[in-house]
Amino acid sequence: MTNYAVFLEGNDFELSRNGSKEALGFFVTVRVESQSEQEAASRAIEVVKADPQLEEAFRADTGKNPRIEAKVVHELLPENTMKNTEFVFFPMEEK
Repeated sequence: MTNYAVFLEGNDFELSRNGSKEALGFFVTVRVESQSEQEAASRAIEVVKADPQLEEAFRADTGKNPRIEAKVVHELLPENTMKNTEFVFFPMEEK
């Protein structure tokens, strides 16, 4: 297994903040072990989808269709056991 850092961007996440629902995006970096870069991207997305901070965005009653995309997949040295970063949320621009 190879060690990867995967930089992800999430968009259109309807989440409660300060008592109201907001459409948010985020950036986060996740470390995973996998056989290939493509598998690393898929695994990292699954890790993020399972995060409790995002669970309300995946409910059927939300008006948004949340998306997560792997922007960068970087192979790490085997001894690099970096921790996942915190979510950095940003407001989605209304179109």
